[in-house]
Amino acid sequence: MSIADISWFMKYLPNKPEDYVFDDPEHEELVQKWLENEYISGNLLLSGPAGLGKSSLANVLIRSIVKTQSDLKVVKSRKVEDVDELASWITGRPIKSKKKVVLFEEIDKISKQSSTTLKDGMLEKYQATCTFIATTNFITKIDPALKSRFTHLSFTGKNIQGIVNRCKYILDSEGVKFDPDALVKFINDKHKLGLRNIITELQIHSLNGTIDFNSI
Repeated sequence: MSIADISWFMKYLPNKPEDYVFDDPEHEELVQKWLENEYISGNLLLSGPAGLGKSSLANVLIRSIVKTQSDLKVVKSRKVEDVDELASWITGRPIKSKKKVVLFEEIDKISKQSSTTLKDGMLEKYQATCTFIATTNFITKIDPALKSRFTHLSFTGKNIQGIVNRCKYILDSEGVKFDPDALVKFINDKHKLGLRNIITELQIHSLNGTIDFNSI
């Protein structure tokens, strides 16, 4: 696959905090503290509609904090058997990182039995050596007792200026001609769709090297 065939969202997926569009200054301050310390105290729950940067932020944190793949576990299934298997892994100390990290996406889909296993036997017991990073599009579907075991960051996509700056960078990098004022209006109208969808729309409508926002 050539670079031209890659979606812009994936091509410009942030790998470091300078490229990430934070939801608000409070989020940025907290994340910068974790990155400086290479350590997340407690567990982290990222919630909000799809496309607002939850997985991207998890990626930025993991790339900076986890020093070897042996200190990272990505949960791809929410079956109780797979959650049970974490028990033996999280008990061991990290190899090169300050803490191990478990990435648990779409945690709202977890079974009641798995939820009980996490909140009663893992999330608090091993906080000194392991951090869970979880994401969800549907915070109301999560057991309040499970949610209470996390530091919760809610995503809204309200950082319009940050979205504008990122989109300008992408369009300039791709050599696309555009009206800056029209871009600002477009993002003000569409920011609730999320940065992922906005970037995809820009790519779709820039095939001839120019974007006419009146046609979108």
